[in-house]
Amino acid sequence: MDMTVNPITGKVFSTRPTIGEISGNELPGYEMMDLLMYGDEEQVKSVLVDLWSKDCEAMGKELIEVSSGDYVPKEGETLTALMYGNDTTIDFHFMRKGDYGRWYHKPGALNPTTYDNSGRFIQDPKDCDRGIYNHFCGYFIIRDKEVAV
Repeated sequence: MDMTVNPITGKVFSTRPTIGEISGNELPGYEMMDLLMYGDEEQVKSVLVDLWSKDCEAMGKELIEVSSGDYVPKEGETLTALMYGNDTTIDFHFMRKGDYGRWYHKPGALNPTTYDNSGRFIQDPKDCDRGIYNHFCGYFIIRDKEVAV
């Protein structure tokens, strides 16, 4: 079994940590399910981004929303996209812009891929076939937290 260790607390996760769990701020399962199922898009985005931001902060990173998937990350930055689904399942998902400007993601236990649900290269996470992830929350960069001098 693959184990993940929380870099902050040393807690061992038997599965991949969920959003907010690294910082110890995750919503209980039933609250997260209610939010994803019944919350409006702005409310869901606000809660997910807040939890994700706290996780980043706990790891010495900062999360910053950007307006487009065309943003060119600077040295030390990673461009990501956040989405969630609540039609057939209740879940959230991330995509990341990697080498050569290609978007990729890791669907469940499968290997990372640059293809969407229709088998096409992901040009833009907002417009690709995301399958069950029917709500797009936006684009974000993750970078080392700037330290004030």
